[in-house]
Amino acid sequence: WCLHLHKEYGDPYPEHLGGFEAALERYGAPGAEAPHLLHVVGSPESLDSARERLEAVVEGRVKMLRALPTCLTMLHPLCSKADGLQAALQEVGGKLEETIAFGDAENDIEMLQAVGVGVSMGNAMQVVKDATSWSCASNGDDPPGVAQVLTELVACKNGVQSAASDELKSLRKNR
Repeated sequence: WCLHLHKEYGDPYPEHLGGFEAALERYGAPGAEAPHLLHVVGSPESLDSARERLEAVVEGRVKMLRALPTCLTMLHPLCSKADGLQAALQEVGGKLEETIAFGDAENDIEMLQAVGVGVSMGNAMQVVKDATSWSCASNGDDPPGVAQVLTELVACKNGVQSAASDELKSLRKNR
């Protein structure tokens, strides 16, 4: 996962910190460059246990989010995908309230709640499904969930009624 983030998104090359003392020595010195995020990789069960202990240590000074069942990401508490999306939309003259976003992990929740239509994927973590009003099929389905929604939105915008129109209407969860 960390190598993927490095190769695809330019995240720093993943490296072992060498334990707590070594990490303090490296990043705790005055003037030392602070890491912008930290990925903790492990089994879902070990991350659940580690998360509770880590949250007690950091006491709200960092945000902890699951990006995958096997990856806990720690980052600045004021950083989110919603912030990044807002900045990108400003560059192109877009607005959050006119945007649709799709997500499946805990690190998507703020973005999904900030946009006009936030859609949880069929394979999303339950916490994501609980945080959104809309859901769609998984991207593992045929056709993929995002493709189903976007195809139908384009058809509706063009005034074309299709068999999927009723399906699109059914995406909205009953609250």
